[in-house]
Amino acid sequence: MRELLRQSDTDMSIRGYVESRTLGVVRFLNTIDYIAIRALGRRNLSDLPNRTQNLLRLATYEGRWMKTPMTSILTVLQEDPELARVVDNAIELDLDKKTENLTPSNALGVKFSHPTFLVDTFLEHLDRDEAIDLMNQNNGARDYFFRLNKLLEKQDEVLPLLESQGVAWEPVSDISGLLRVVHGVNALFGSDEFKDGRILVQDKGSIAVGLALDVKPGMNVWDACAAPGMKTHLLWESMERRGQFIATDINAE
Repeated sequence: MRELLRQSDTDMSIRGYVESRTLGVVRFLNTIDYIAIRALGRRNLSDLPNRTQNLLRLATYEGRWMKTPMTSILTVLQEDPELARVVDNAIELDLDKKTENLTPSNALGVKFSHPTFLVDTFLEHLDRDEAIDLMNQNNGARDYFFRLNKLLEKQDEVLPLLESQGVAWEPVSDISGLLRVVHGVNALFGSDEFKDGRILVQDKGSIAVGLALDVKPGMNVWDACAAPGMKTHLLWESMERRGQFIATDINAE
């Protein structure tokens, strides 16, 4: 998506809007499709043209999650009055009633856009309210973290270059060398520093797992589930390139 936006002549002022709406629809896609299928009645969602399917998804997300007034949504859907009626049904649909005959885990999976097997796992280890809190957190805005690639030289130049491109960050207090993006995520991903691998975007949890192994130079280490290689890189950094490191993955690609 970011690559397409970079290649297009879309005004910068609306790129953030495009990105947030796209990610929002993807995040809640399971729930949106469940609602859309029921709002369509006898018609099948898969039988609609792709553009119509995505207009329906976007309009449903706008109305239910972003609370956009139907009058504003109608200006986009005026070319298809029948679709406008479906969207109105989707926005007003009583999801609690439509899921009351489902199993508890299926109902929660629909409401919070999580796969049922994952909901079952949550409920096995947490009470219902904690599981719902966790799913709400998963559906919220995420933080982005990055670190410098210590295996490359001239890393002292990287942060000033990012700053000049509008990226702002703050250090993470409990993990040395890890930085949280305050603003400028798009600039970060669009930077040469990211493309060249001089900075590595990696979740805090992923780094914590790697650090918990407490590897040392000279050790023999096997990363048995290595793709795409972020923890692999972190562990090799921690070993200071000394020792034997084997990285394997079930997928040869």
